[in-house]
Amino acid sequence: MVGAVTANSDSGCIMAVDRLQGGFDAADANAADFQDSTFKPTGPSAIWLEGLNARADYKWYEESLKSESIFFSRLSTQYPDAELFGNISPDSVRQGKADTSYLMAAAASLAKYPDRVKALFTNTDATSGAYNVNFHIRGKPWTVSVDDIMLFEGKRDNARLHFAKRGKDGSLWGALLEKAWAKVKGNYILAGDGYNKNAVRALTGLPVDEYFSKDFSSTADMLNSAWNGVQKELADGSIIIAATAGSGEIVANNQCGISMAHSLSVIDAFTMKDKKGNEFKVMLMFDPKGKHGYSWRWSNTDPKWTDDLVS
Repeated sequence: MVGAVTANSDSGCIMAVDRLQGGFDAADANAADFQDSTFKPTGPSAIWLEGLNARADYKWYEESLKSESIFFSRLSTQYPDAELFGNISPDSVRQGKADTSYLMAAAASLAKYPDRVKALFTNTDATSGAYNVNFHIRGKPWTVSVDDIMLFEGKRDNARLHFAKRGKDGSLWGALLEKAWAKVKGNYILAGDGYNKNAVRALTGLPVDEYFSKDFSSTADMLNSAWNGVQKELADGSIIIAATAGSGEIVANNQCGISMAHSLSVIDAFTMKDKKGNEFKVMLMFDPKGKHGYSWRWSNTDPKWTDDLVS
């Protein structure tokens, strides 16, 4: 039996390193009913279904599987008509029950460039259920193979993915990307609470710049510098993520209505003018949870949204 470990424990890191050193052989996309023997749906390699009594929250999985309120099935069985890519956009990304907002936000930002998302997948038509996903890990390109056996919740005739969901367009690439990343990290639990910069590097293989609010002399300086920088970097095709403060144990929202210790995709930076000629600098962000909890300035319900600004 294998006991549960936390995402930052030494044993968890060793699992991930061992997995990298062992390498990932690309699976044959044409093989019949491919099942990944190195990342099985049950047992410690996936979500710690063995020895979960060490942590009550992990034990929930064990009990739920017994009651069949969650179950494993192939994507091709549950969603026979779904496409891998569909209409690629940030809306293709939907975070599920894993704490992977850092990865999902990076994926949503990358989705502004559909060809870059498609380049993450070596094969796009996997009738066998085998998918090969390209990452850059520690500066080196890796192809990680996974099958399409996923964890679902609800009734089998109307089930939903438990971890990363299908996109708004019904696409599957976000869920498969998260599964491949969970395999790299060791399992879905270890994949939680990561660093934004590591996710961007993994998806692009490019160097990453990081900025913190404490590095600026004032709030006004931070806001102006951030907006100017974001507009320039987006124009150059950069991938940008923002993150809220907090620790991984915090599940509450901040004063703006956004989850703490949470990552968001930065989609655009632009200016608006009202009828009086007042100019406003605005940034558009996407929450990979797919929810619109933001409740501060320029939220959906802010009365400052006049007809001329909306148009």
